[in-house]
Amino acid sequence: MYEPDPTTHFDEDLIYIGKFRPRKVISAIYFDGEAKQHMVKRFLVEGGDKKTSFITEHPDSKLEFVSLDTYPRVQLEFSKMGKLDRPPQEINLEEFIGVKGFKAKGKKLASHAPKKIVALESLPEPEEEEEPEPETPGEKGSPDEPGLQIDIEDDDNQMSLFKGN
Repeated sequence: MYEPDPTTHFDEDLIYIGKFRPRKVISAIYFDGEAKQHMVKRFLVEGGDKKTSFITEHPDSKLEFVSLDTYPRVQLEFSKMGKLDRPPQEINLEEFIGVKGFKAKGKKLASHAPKKIVALESLPEPEEEEEPEPETPGEKGSPDEPGLQIDIEDDDNQMSLFKGN
């Protein structure tokens, strides 16, 4: 994390730069060079001002996919093994693994190594339901009924709304 400064230089292989949002979940798939398998992890960024890797430090470890979407999806494609042809597998990462700590290794992606990991369109964010407006004190009737009268009073302001028949 950096303080905003127009003179700051960033590496050319930068994947994302944006405003720090402490409650934003990051979903990542990486190849763990030590375990020789693909891992999935979902985590929140921990504050701090030093550069920290969220994948293993092994020289063969490599980031394969990262998303800040709430419901990211990927498709795994597998190599044909003799007569066995594995069909592609779609994975919704939000359902696949819960949010863990920043340092957690993650969960094994698949029992067989994927040949290719394809990013799919993320599922849409759920629409927030509007909460019903609380009934205003002093309200009599409903907007459809004649004779609606609403009185709202507080220490500084007074407002009245009258609707005749």
